[in-house]
Amino acid sequence: VDQLKVMTIGQEEKVLAELRRLGFNPASRRSAGQPDMTGKFSPNIRALWIALYNLGAVKDRRDNAITAFVKGQVAIDRVRFVHRDNDANSIIEALKAIATRHGVDWSVKRGDPPWRKAHGYHIAVAQWAKINPQGARDFWAVVTDLIGQDVSYRDLTDKEWMFVMNYLGERVRALPKSEQ
Repeated sequence: VDQLKVMTIGQEEKVLAELRRLGFNPASRRSAGQPDMTGKFSPNIRALWIALYNLGAVKDRRDNAITAFVKGQVAIDRVRFVHRDNDANSIIEALKAIATRHGVDWSVKRGDPPWRKAHGYHIAVAQWAKINPQGARDFWAVVTDLIGQDVSYRDLTDKEWMFVMNYLGERVRALPKSEQ
């Protein structure tokens, strides 16, 4: 299992393709008693929550924790019942405000290249600043190493950014609490 951590995304995809070819069909991740995260806004809310987890801003990445946060923000018991744009915007802006307090700079300037507009980029840069406040190693060199190909200044897929953020998130959570 430790060897999976050193695989590139391309290698992981090849392994998954082979497992599927052999008949592997992953079971649903949702088990009895777990919150239903199937609402219209659930993917965005969950993505931001996991980003906060990877920034060290929240300690519990589980759906129950997301549901509790949503209930505290808009008094709705389940994320799947968030239907109004106003409610979703309130939740999303609150999550983004927490991320900002943890170093995420969401600003995008006119004329910025596409890779500079990706949310994953902004979160990963904030993670990198926590891990390496002196900037001794170049951010893009680390991203290139993680993805397994030269990705300097090109658009990464959402999946690639998730891989980078999850990897950096492990390192952020390993830091002393005062540095998270």
